[in-house]
Amino acid sequence: MNIVKKLLLVFIAVLGSFSSFGQVVITMGNGGGSLCVDQGFSTLTDITLTESLVNDFSPGGSLILNTSANFEFNTITLPGVNVTGLGIGTTGISFLSATSVRINIALLGSHSSNLNTITISGLQVQAVTTASLGSITSTGSFGMNGVVSGVTSFADLGSYSQPMADAGLGGDECDLDFVFGASVSTGAGVWSKVSGPAGESY
Repeated sequence: MNIVKKLLLVFIAVLGSFSSFGQVVITMGNGGGSLCVDQGFSTLTDITLTESLVNDFSPGGSLILNTSANFEFNTITLPGVNVTGLGIGTTGISFLSATSVRINIALLGSHSSNLNTITISGLQVQAVTTASLGSITSTGSFGMNGVVSGVTSFADLGSYSQPMADAGLGGDECDLDFVFGASVSTGAGVWSKVSGPAGESY
């Protein structure tokens, strides 16, 4: 085998090794990591899915986003979905439940000649029970190279219970200071005077 053929084979092998590293790049949605339980919905920043190589999206089908337990979507407001590239489009968006939203993605043959991007915007989520950590993951038939169904995170979620301040019981002392028997249900804080005579400090 001459040197030209050897170099050609090496070149093809190198190209093949690079192609195996192609995967969908996820720009995760932010804004769901510090949700107060039962305090309404928060809107996540855009979730963006971008091909590194053509055919990282394949085949077309349903992309289903799911929340972890203790979180739910606002099913009254559908998220927006925008696609850029060639041979790609959406054919419908619907909520399957308070914890799942389905986005139908159609791919044509021409999608394999261009890098494509999917942007999901306006997705709203809230915490519904006790403080917890979770994420938004995906299932469905829509193929995304490098994305593990039910594992890869599209947005990290976290919640905390609304703090309940308790100053403790009062009492009488024959001096100029008094120690509060204060407690807080969650987190940490600093006591401050809201009203009252001048001169007190906390």
